[in-house]
Amino acid sequence: MENLHKTSFQFISEPSDVNFGGKVHGGMVMKWIDQAAYTCARTWAETYCVTVYVGGIRFYKPINIGEVIKVDAAVIHTGNSSIHIMVEIYSRDFSVHEFEKRRIVLSFLFR
Repeated sequence: MENLHKTSFQFISEPSDVNFGGKVHGGMVMKWIDQAAYTCARTWAETYCVTVYVGGIRFYKPINIGEVIKVDAAVIHTGNSSIHIMVEIYSRDFSVHEFEKRRIVLSFLFR
């Protein structure tokens, strides 16, 4: 069986993701977090899941338009009716090969 408790998305940030300051909008980042966490939870649970709680979001560094984004989600705890998912966001410029952690979510609760 494959390692189903981890999910990773990679894509390029787009001009439609921009805020008034010229960086990726925080709401867009939260959308990416929710999508990756849902995919991870749904894969683990093999059934429909909903977001009940999101906490611990910290915006450390801005993400620039045109950067490669990597969103990693992993199951860190399961209960009788809950799944805790940790999500980390990384980005890099095309000229750099290593991702840099940009944003982190410390805990999610999906049921």
